[in-house]
Amino acid sequence: MEAATAALSAQDVTTLNGISAAVEEEINICDPKHNLGLGHFNDILSAVLAQVYEHMGSEQRSELNEGDLALIQKLVRRQATEHLASVSLPKLRFEISDRVVCLIGGDRPWAAGKVQACNEPDPSDPTGQVRFPYVVKIDPPNGRLVSVPRDSHDVVRPEVCFGLTLTLTANPNPNTDPNPKPSLSLSLSLTLTRCASASGRARSSSRACAGVVSVSVRVRVRARARVRVRVIGLG
Repeated sequence: MEAATAALSAQDVTTLNGISAAVEEEINICDPKHNLGLGHFNDILSAVLAQVYEHMGSEQRSELNEGDLALIQKLVRRQATEHLASVSLPKLRFEISDRVVCLIGGDRPWAAGKVQACNEPDPSDPTGQVRFPYVVKIDPPNGRLVSVPRDSHDVVRPEVCFGLTLTLTANPNPNTDPNPKPSLSLSLSLTLTRCASASGRARSSSRACAGVVSVSVRVRVRARARVRVRVIGLG
């Protein structure tokens, strides 16, 4: 390397150092967390040197100008984005299509939805390095897409549901109905969503726990019906 440098003129060395410094500065802007290693830096520098010298040679120049620096910036950003994409991304807790609840603020700060994308680049970041761990589509009536800033329990957590089985049985009263008919039985299956608060406790209607609840209601056949509800926590 020293022999090769010695063969260069003073202007060549100045130009080479200028390109290297510009490449290093732009890489630091694109990669502030220093995820790229020395190998990535050398690959980017080699690619940029070749194109910048070709551009300068076409104009028969040996000194850097503003146009060269703009070209270096453009080339480094493109190269850095490609190299950063190849760096292993952190493992996330959720995958696409997983059901989650997100902190969205407002009167009802937690909202349920489905993960639409993972490790999505931030469109406002020109370097392409900043990523949102999740993009979540909130359930109707909200229905909007929410970019989750970090994979942390204080902003996104798994949705917790309860399975609810309801059975309605109507028994005719033999004292008022001389011709009793067979009992009417109706079964329904519902899902209730529990949105946990920041403290991890269930909120409002989610205070139900596993068990059986029986209530009596009046039905059209003027018989007394019994509603039997069993709630089973699913997660």
